[in-house]
Formats: sequence, C-alpha cells, structure tokens
Amino acid sequence: MVVEAPVLYRVITTAGVGPVLYRVITMVVEAPVLYRVITTAGFIVLAVIFILLQGVTIGLWLSVRTKADLWLRGKMLDLLKNYAGPEATDSTSNGWNILFMKARCCGVNAQYENGGTNDDFTELPTTWTPSGTDKLPASCCQGASTSTVSTYVSSSTCTQTPSNFYTEGCYSRVKHYIDTYSLVTIIAAGSGIMVELLETKF
Repeated sequence: MVVEAPVLYRVITTAGVGPVLYRVITMVVEAPVLYRVITTAGFIVLAVIFILLQGVTIGLWLSVRTKADLWLRGKMLDLLKNYAGPEATDSTSNGWNILFMKARCCGVNAQYENGGTNDDFTELPTTWTPSGTDKLPASCCQGASTSTVSTYVSSSTCTQTPSNFYTEGCYSRVKHYIDTYSLVTIIAAGSGIMVELLETKF
C-alpha cells in the first residue's frame, strides 16, 4: 500500500520524528521515478547522437562516391598497361584474364562500343598490343575458359573480326558489384536509423 505524502508527513510529525526525516523518506520513495527520468533522457540523447553519426557516415559516403569511381577507373587503367596477353603467366596478366572470363568483360572501358574502333589495348597502350590478326585478347572471347583460352587465339570468329566477345568494360562490372554491396549497407544503416527512431518515440 502506498501512503500519500500529506498523511505520511502527519504521521512522522505526530511521532516527533520531524520534517528532516520526512524529506529523506520522500527522496527515497521518489528516487526510482527520478532514476527512470534520468535514464530515459540519457537513452534519448545517445540514440540521437548515434542517428546523427549514421547520417553523417552515409552523407560522407555519397559525397566521395564520384571521386572514388574516378580513382577506381584510373587505377584499373594503370594496371591494364602491364597486361601482357591471354597466355602470359605473370600475376597481373593472369588476374586480368581471369577477370575477363569470370566477369564476362573486356578491358576497362567498353570495347568497340557501338561499332566503333576504340579499344583500351591500343589506346593505352598495354604491354600486349593487337598484333598480327588479333585485335582483342582471346580471354575476352565469349565461352573462353582457363583450359580453352589458347584455342581462341587467332580465332576468325572472335579475336580477328572482332566478334563474339565481351563488349562491356570491366570497370562497369566491378562498379556494379561494389554498388550492389554498398546498397545493402545503406539499407541496413537506414533500417537501423528507423528502428532507433521508433524505439526513441515509444
């Protein structure tokens, strides 16, 4: 049973305990209420700070995205300069060949786009340059794999024409993968903000 404050005061003063003890008792009685007020206010402050930090993080990511895209394209072009061909065994060339075949792309930018003559291997140029009748590396041919790529060298149906090759540049493919995973991160962060807002509200 909860005793009302005026009644409690009369009981204490009648007993001769005095108003000092009354104040102490009322402080003890009201302490849980005060604690709840303080902890609720603290939670709200921390939640607001956390939400602001998440918002700043997303804003910074969006602001540097364009610069990051330019940096990525530039780095890929620098690496492609050291490409030595579809049958080269060095790590750089091997990495590019695997990327061409697995990601189904060729070079960094789109190759021979819209029937044009532009290709990264000639324009950079790369260590491997179109020689003889081959205009593109055999690893850019559709259907080529690590075990069959040599059969596509000097192919009249791919590297010589060129035709039946992956026209999309690897930059756009890599950027697509990065954007996909970045979108997942943004959705997760946004969901976290919504949950915190709801928890703060209720």
